[in-house]
Amino acid sequence: MRRLGEGSSHKELRVEAVIEHARQKISQMNCDGIAYIQTVSPIASPMYSGVDGDGWHINTGEGGSFFLKLYQQDTAEFVDLDTSFLAAAAAANQAIAPKLLWSAPELRAAIWEYKGAPWRSATFEDSANPDIAAQIARKLRQLHAAKPLGKSRSVFTDLKKYLALAQERAVVLPADFNWMLSNVWDIERAINAAGLDLAPCHGDLIASNIMISPHREVLFVDWDEAGDSDPYWDLGMYMAEAFPFDQQALAMMEIYAGRADHKLLSRARLYAIAGDLAWAVRSLIMAHQTERIELEYFKYAQWRALRCRVALHDPKFEQMLRFI
Repeated sequence: MRRLGEGSSHKELRVEAVIEHARQKISQMNCDGIAYIQTVSPIASPMYSGVDGDGWHINTGEGGSFFLKLYQQDTAEFVDLDTSFLAAAAAANQAIAPKLLWSAPELRAAIWEYKGAPWRSATFEDSANPDIAAQIARKLRQLHAAKPLGKSRSVFTDLKKYLALAQERAVVLPADFNWMLSNVWDIERAINAAGLDLAPCHGDLIASNIMISPHREVLFVDWDEAGDSDPYWDLGMYMAEAFPFDQQALAMMEIYAGRADHKLLSRARLYAIAGDLAWAVRSLIMAHQTERIELEYFKYAQWRALRCRVALHDPKFEQMLRFI
């Protein structure tokens, strides 16, 4: 770990500047033994993690331990930090997320309590574990019953924004993109016709955004996609990664909704399809414009587009559209 004042790189100097700001608000950081080390580095493939910001562990030397996230500038147009920090703080008050101790949107930075060992990030295998999925379902039910955040968000609105940016910047989209897009607009029409209620949502509930304790307690992190949305958007995102087959997904739906409802599962699955296309376009934009060429945005975009494509070719897709 580097001690405060020893920083030399641009990243380290930024960390130290942020610590100087934050220690005015966090009393435990008013000490001389502060040291820090980067613990989360960005990766876009095979697991999408830490892309919007670098994670740093801060240790005071006197028992204080914190997690600092420094947000990247090249993702600024995609992340509403005000809503992200509001959602993170509200979730912490419900014991759904680690405690947010300090945030500064103008500095693109925030500090949380540090959840180190024995806590760890979830894996794909964890997501598919029925016991962990049950915990996730209960936490989601708690989250979705909370007070609205005051900022509505829709995967379809996001997709329209990403599409406009891609066209403006001459981003090359998949050859069958218009076909996929047409089907996703059909999903939007079907969901709007069925009606929807809005609730606070995480918006990006994938394995890398879940932490697990040895007792299989779970916490949600990285609230950068949060907003008031259809709760089944959260279910769909999680299930797309964890449960490709309906039997396991229905078991989780029963815990969440109180019944193994195929209609609600169809709604969640359709949101996942739309989400895959939206993230494919967003990742292609990033691949086109980012200077962080070590991140495999293009590969991640191809994976999300492939999963969308496969789901649209599935005979069950038309059935789900009619069923909801």
